[in-house]
Amino acid sequence: MKAKHATAVAALGVGLAAWLYATPYIAANALRESARAGDLGAMLERIDVLSVKRHLKADLLALIDQQADSTAGLPFGTFGAALAAAMAEPAVDAFVTPRNLALMVQGHVPSIGLEPAASPDAGGALADAEVRMAYQGLNRFSVSIEPRHGGARDPVTLSFQREGPFTWRLQSVRLPFAGSAPQQRTAEGPRR
Repeated sequence: MKAKHATAVAALGVGLAAWLYATPYIAANALRESARAGDLGAMLERIDVLSVKRHLKADLLALIDQQADSTAGLPFGTFGAALAAAMAEPAVDAFVTPRNLALMVQGHVPSIGLEPAASPDAGGALADAEVRMAYQGLNRFSVSIEPRHGGARDPVTLSFQREGPFTWRLQSVRLPFAGSAPQQRTAEGPRR
């Protein structure tokens, strides 16, 4: 009798461990499906929008710092970098919309400017992309979406954070910036 209970407890433990392991994969797929279906309410429940904005601003400021270093000797280089840094926050706030988040979750890089943005229709970027999912630690998970065709564009990388034992939320999106990955910005400035 005790052997049956021990076997049942062991099976329950293995099942729970497998479920815990699978939860970020389930969350990432649910986010993608809600974006693809246009269910913005369900999609936004799975995204920490403030955190996504904060990370995109840091990436953009790191890119501006990198560009400022290369234009340091030019007469208006410092002025241009200061102006770009001042515009970064409102630009990211205007850029991070539910529609653009839906595009990013599907691996598209939303358009900035007057040219038409990529369409998040069925098929989308994921139909012709390589998707890699991996744990980045016990409470971090990333999804990297890289196009199979169309050049050497860096991937769109989605980073999820565990919130409780079974819940994962999108915390950051790393977009390819003109083929150059931005440096990580620290309190002292960009890391070299």
